[in-house]
Order: sequence, then structure tokens, then C-alpha cells
Amino acid sequence: MQKFAAGGRNEPVACFYSKKEGRKTDNKKNGYLALLKDVKGRPGDFFWQASSPKQTIQAINKYISGLKIQGTGPPDNLAEKIYNDIAGYSVLTDPLKDVWVKRIQAFSWDRIIVQFINGEKHQIDGFSSADVAQGMLHRLIQDIKASDKLRKELRLTAVFPPTISEDTGVQCNIMKYTLRDFTGKVLTANGFAEQKELNFLLSLARYGISLLIVGKSGTGKTTFLRYLLNGLSKQGLDVLAVDDRSELPGALMPSDKVSTDQLVKYAMGLNPDVIGCNIENCPVYKASLQGWPVISITTADDPEEAVLQASSLFGCSSARIFRAFPILVSLRIFSDGQIRIARIAEYLTSELKTIWEYQINGRKGARLLGEHHQVADLSDRIFSRMRLSGILPEDAEKLKKEPEANVERDSDRAAGSRSAAQGNQKERTDL
Repeated sequence: MQKFAAGGRNEPVACFYSKKEGRKTDNKKNGYLALLKDVKGRPGDFFWQASSPKQTIQAINKYISGLKIQGTGPPDNLAEKIYNDIAGYSVLTDPLKDVWVKRIQAFSWDRIIVQFINGEKHQIDGFSSADVAQGMLHRLIQDIKASDKLRKELRLTAVFPPTISEDTGVQCNIMKYTLRDFTGKVLTANGFAEQKELNFLLSLARYGISLLIVGKSGTGKTTFLRYLLNGLSKQGLDVLAVDDRSELPGALMPSDKVSTDQLVKYAMGLNPDVIGCNIENCPVYKASLQGWPVISITTADDPEEAVLQASSLFGCSSARIFRAFPILVSLRIFSDGQIRIARIAEYLTSELKTIWEYQINGRKGARLLGEHHQVADLSDRIFSRMRLSGILPEDAEKLKKEPEANVERDSDRAAGSRSAAQGNQKERTDL
């Protein structure tokens, strides 16, 4: 993961800039702003006629190289920084473009934190001033309003004076919703899940069991739904998706003339093997109750709350929702910023039984150390339904947790070889 260099706080050279020879300022902010104003005030000059951003940056660099800039010489990224401040979103330009950046938080005009999808956080250079920060965010807000693409990709919350102090200048939170297709290898390397756990969920959906993916906003529900649907499609199943945000390829979408309820009925009429639903508050549970395996998402902090919300919305009992979705998958952002499957549970008569869970063993710096464990087996009722859908006995056995004897033997072997255990733990944390 990169740290973005083109910022506004570290300007040791631009602070000495002055158009008048012999004049010098000690103020870093004012010095850079004077240079920025000079370049910005030349829209008709040669460097704005360049055909690409790269050529424009090269031309700006050539121009400022001929100015009287006292000091140690301009930094390599000065021309790019000037270009971003004029034609882009200043220090936000690079993070907004980077597909690996998930979140950008500005706590003030000169303190910005970037969070990557693997949970890592880095502080980047801030804006040149509070005024520049406010202007850039106002521009970004207007661009989001005017662009369907940006509205789908970004969620921006910004606060300006007088709600906050003039010294702070601005505060904002930007969540990015860039679509990504992850492989099982990437998900396991990032600690999101174990491969056996992913195979477990794919097998459930393949053999007739509906899944409800639950999590707060930003926990990767849609991304994980895409992974599961893509995985089932690669296994040869006929997968059909319904979506209202154009985030699932080839999905059926509601309109002014077609309600979500009609959309579900139409999807069932096409008789797919699996239905994926990326529409909040969609009555897709009806398809599950009528025999179609469904993978759906909902925003809630825990499965019980998700089911209560659905039962209240659709005017049916919680037990009916649980019957439609007997397996609930909880996604959570942990204290180290990592998104993981926190729990996979099965609904029994009056309670949720944990089948898989993420167990925390310790901490290494800011990072949590833990493992995904299967702690219980599915009920006979689930296995019976899967047998009706054609699962082979040997494949059903793969869904069961390891015998206790094997777990104890592995534990004894690890205790007897401390160095090997430490090596394995280092390998996991390096991933």
C-alpha cells in the first residue's frame, strides 16, 4: 500500500517562492499559495493547452523550474501537486483514484487519514489551507451531485464552519464503494475467512440453503455477495441477481413500472438455480420459502436485529424470516480495521446456533491475531435438505467440523513444538 506524496503540509521549497526577485517569505503556506495563484492565473498559457494530465504536469514543472525559487530546489511532486490543486481534488486526488483505498477521513484541513481495504491506515499530507480544503470539498460535493458514477462510488459527509471552528476548517468522511471481484485466495490472505469456511457457504447455496449476509454499512456485504454468486456461476449453476444499484453484472433492476415484489416474481419465473439479491428491504424471502436458494444482504449490527427489521417491514413473524434464511452470515469491522466474517449461525427452533466464528487469540501491535474456527455442525434438518438437492455423502462430510481427537492431537503437537507454532503464526500475520 502506498503513501501519497503529493500533499500540502510538506512544502519546504515552495515556501520560499516569490515572483519578485529578492523578496522572500518565511511562511510556508503563503509561499506555496503565491506560487499556486501565479500558475492558476495563467489559463491561456502553453501548459494548459497540453493534451493530457501527464503533459500538463511536465509543462508546469518546466515553467516553475525557471522561476526564482530559493531553497534546496523544488520537490519532484511539486508540479503534480499544483496540477491536483487546480484540476483535481488537491490531496484527495490520488486516494480517490486508488482502488485499494476504502475510506478517507479529514479531521481538519491539515490532518487526513487514509484507510486501505486491508485495514491499514496512513496519515497523508493535508491541504494547503482551510480555504483550499473547503473549496475542494465543495467542488467534490457538486461533482457527486452531477455524476451518476460518482454517486454510486462515493458516500461523502462533510462539515464546515460555523458548525466547527475556523481553525479546523473542514471535517469529512468519504467512503468508497469501488466494485472489486476478489478470489478466495485474496479473501483468505486478508484474514476475511478461511478457505474451508468459504467452501462451506458455497456448498450450502449450491445445495438449496438460503443465506442472509448481515453487517453494518461498509462491511463489504455486496462485495462478498458478488464473490459467492461468481463462485456458484463458475461451478455451472444458473445464477440470477436482482439489484437496484448496478453493482451486480447482468442483474434485473426495479423501475417506476416494476416494483421489487414484481421483480422477485419475475425472477422465480425464470427458474434459476440461485437468486442473489442486492436490494435492501426486498421481499425476496418469499422466493426462498417457495424453494429457491437465495443469497441476500441486509444492513444491521447483528442477525437478530436484521430479522426483527425484516419481520416488521414485511408484516410477518420473525420465525418466518428465519425459515426463509436458516443460515445467517455476520460481517464485522474489528478494532484493527479489518473486515472479517465474525460468525456463521444456523437458526434452530428458538435460538441461533453458532457454526463458525472468528476467535481472537491476541494482538500484535494494532493488528488482532485470531483464527476462524468451525465450532459446531449443521443440524440434521439442513443436511436432509441438502441431500434432497443432490449433495453426495463425501461432500456432506466435508462440511462437518473436525473430530475433537484431531483437534486435541493438533494442539498437543503445537504445544510440543513452540518454535514451529511461532513460525506458523508469523506466516499468518505476514499475510
